[in-house]
Amino acid sequence: MYDKLPFVPAGTTEQCISGWQAIASAIAEQANAHICVECYPGVLLHEIEEAFKTYLPDWRIVRTDAAFLPADVIASRFADLLSDDPVFGRMSETEIQDFFDPKS
Repeated sequence: MYDKLPFVPAGTTEQCISGWQAIASAIAEQANAHICVECYPGVLLHEIEEAFKTYLPDWRIVRTDAAFLPADVIASRFADLLSDDPVFGRMSETEIQDFFDPKS
């Protein structure tokens, strides 16, 4: 069932940080930090990206959505594996990296 009000426990009020500047400061304090931000559909990703660019200007931002091959290229590349049947498909040795542009 779809949860209209998803919730992930994140600690006590005292443990939680709010505001982009405070969040970025806490991240920046971590030695050799790498972070991954996973979002629900509908999240305004550009706002998160702009906050990181503003408060962590020396950090490298990788947007995986921009690294995917275009949909028409993916469809063409895997056309032989696709079928009209929504349940039964064909087995393949396709791996996740096959969906990404190696130049990204």
